Amino acid sequence: HTATMVDLGAFSVVRRCMKISTGQEYAAKIINTKKLSARDHQKLEREARICRLLKHPNIGKLFDVLTLNVNFFRVTGGELFEDIVAREYYSEADASHCIQQILEAVLHCHQMGVVHRDLKPENLLLASKLKGAAVKLADFGLAIEVQGDQQAWFGFAGTPGYLSPEVLRKEPYGKPVDMWACGVILYILLVGYPPFWDEDQHRLYQQIKAGAYDVRFLKQIYSISYISYVTISFAQFFTVFFFSLCGSARKQEIIKVTELLIEAINNGDFEAYTKICDPGLTSFEPEALGNLVEGTDFHRFYFENSLSKGHKPIHTILLNPHVHLIGEDAACIAYIRLTQYMDVSNMPRTMQSEETRVWHRRDGKWQNIHFHRSGSPTVPTK
Repeated sequence: HTATMVDLGAFSVVRRCMKISTGQEYAAKIINTKKLSARDHQKLEREARICRLLKHPNIGKLFDVLTLNVNFFRVTGGELFEDIVAREYYSEADASHCIQQILEAVLHCHQMGVVHRDLKPENLLLASKLKGAAVKLADFGLAIEVQGDQQAWFGFAGTPGYLSPEVLRKEPYGKPVDMWACGVILYILLVGYPPFWDEDQHRLYQQIKAGAYDVRFLKQIYSISYISYVTISFAQFFTVFFFSLCGSARKQEIIKVTELLIEAINNGDFEAYTKICDPGLTSFEPEALGNLVEGTDFHRFYFENSLSKGHKPIHTILLNPHVHLIGEDAACIAYIRLTQYMDVSNMPRTMQSEETRVWHRRDGKWQNIHFHRSGSPTVPTK
């Protein structure tokens, strides 16, 4: 018995269905084969063959294939993995639980001689809507079968933001392209946005080929020898890479949000500044004679007076930022802030200060909760 439509494609529709004799629910992919070419039929048969071959708890199971007149039915269990795009970010514990299952599924595929080629959040399913539900890898429509560690040009296939550099360069490729995509997925889980993004596809591909990403762990995952990956235990692989990746991603977050805050100051945008700061922000300011200042009233005075009287910064550099993580939801950053501005006489001036900011993450957003700095004399810019 088929019921609610879950997804709609160019040649197929996915419906929720139920086996009447047991009441068990499944997802049925119904394909109108009238619209398919001979080549498409071959791809469909290959997909079904691969799905029958793969038997793993983290891979969507193919329960049955039925040909009724002109329809091909592919039935799998599970819910769409919408949770990835619904959250702003994943905690390290949740990301660990998720990516471990994805990598286990990919390892099984590779051991069976299958390269998925289209790993992305949209092709991941959850066994249920409960927290911590099992992750299932699905949609093997672009999957190919390879012999061992075979590298060859199997054609251009995949989703733009998840394609590896060698695919974009149209070079021979193999199983490592799936590991590249796993790195992209892990980045999204931890940071909340993709490592490569541009509305212009050509510029997006240039980013990927140039390796223009902020966090080093994608390079670590991608450059790892595949031989060492399959010969060491998964636990070792996961331990070596994952926990070094998490800290690196969060440190980049802290640097980025600090830069956004400094940008708000430079622009004299008090509204943007207060959105990044906690209402109870505490600070030690040289201008306040070292007294502890609480709240944003003192900062409002600075925005309304100093910035409005010709002291607006024209250029700011954060030198040597050092981030110390304090658990999952707190961090401290120390840096040297070098600011150039024009004074009331229209003379360029330079000011250097050592600053420290404490950040706390609430409801998925980082907020500055404490700030202190030591100023140095302002000097003319030569």
